[in-house]
Amino acid sequence: MIGEMIPVNLGLLLLAQGTLCLAAGLATSYVLRRRAARAHQSLLTALAIAVLLPGLYLLVHHLELGALPPGQPPALRQTAGPSVPMTVELDEIVTLQAEVTLDTVGVADAADPVVKDGTTATPVPWETILLLTWAVALLLLLARLAFRFLLALNVVRSSRPVDSELLRRAVEAARNGLAVGPTVQIRCSKSVQSPVIWCWTRRPILLVHESGCHGDPVKWSGIVRHELAHWKRRDHLSGLLAELLAAVVPWHPLLWWAKARLLQLSEQACDDWAVADGQPAVDYAESLLDLSAEGQLTLLPAVVGKEKVMKERIRRIDMVFPVAQPMGKTRLD
Repeated sequence: MIGEMIPVNLGLLLLAQGTLCLAAGLATSYVLRRRAARAHQSLLTALAIAVLLPGLYLLVHHLELGALPPGQPPALRQTAGPSVPMTVELDEIVTLQAEVTLDTVGVADAADPVVKDGTTATPVPWETILLLTWAVALLLLLARLAFRFLLALNVVRSSRPVDSELLRRAVEAARNGLAVGPTVQIRCSKSVQSPVIWCWTRRPILLVHESGCHGDPVKWSGIVRHELAHWKRRDHLSGLLAELLAAVVPWHPLLWWAKARLLQLSEQACDDWAVADGQPAVDYAESLLDLSAEGQLTLLPAVVGKEKVMKERIRRIDMVFPVAQPMGKTRLD
């Protein structure tokens, strides 16, 4: 079944090309680790090429595009001129029929082996088993993605508006610095431990904890700028693409690695945007330490993730930006 849709040689070629694209994108992302936005862009481009290139190959193969249609061998199409009639003797025809009959019997015996008790052994339908396994894995991963999306949507719907002058000033400063057009809704929920941004509406929604509407204005400036950077960079779309690709090709380890790397680079790129307005990097790093570690909800970028990831982000800020000095304007590409 699978072999009829995609020839084996073509499938191996597409798999090799996609794997090479992913490997090149991952390697480039680590080479450009000090410039997280560039590294994220390179890896996302490699991921798109790894998907689009096989799609173009399959489209060309299905539509039989090209100089020679795949249905006929080139040798037959190069033969020109009138056909030459062939005469065959009667005894030759009988001989050919006998040979064909013997060959057919031999092939049938090889295809349907008979065991000792006289019954025919049924071959194992490996293609059907693999196809069903892939379909089950795809449905489970898509169901998991949909469940987590609905869970995050329920958090957004159950939240309530926040009237905080401190947060409004921080949001307006971040909007002006990042040139974000839509107004930002500020809402609070008990289910949110750390500030997060909801990007799947016409206007972004900043979610904070009910008790997190107070504090240092400098702290909130960097945090809000980080969250709005997710909206500005459209990280929710790249995250959705990676999630869907991992669900479609769940057996490819480089694809899962690329998905995790994209999430890591998006957080690092938003960290760079958070300190690009002149805020001292040491103040932003301290604001991360004051936040509670929280697991990321699908399609809901968080300013912090697991404790280990947060430590890596703070270590990177210390490496890329001298925390002992205030940051000036920095390049975001």
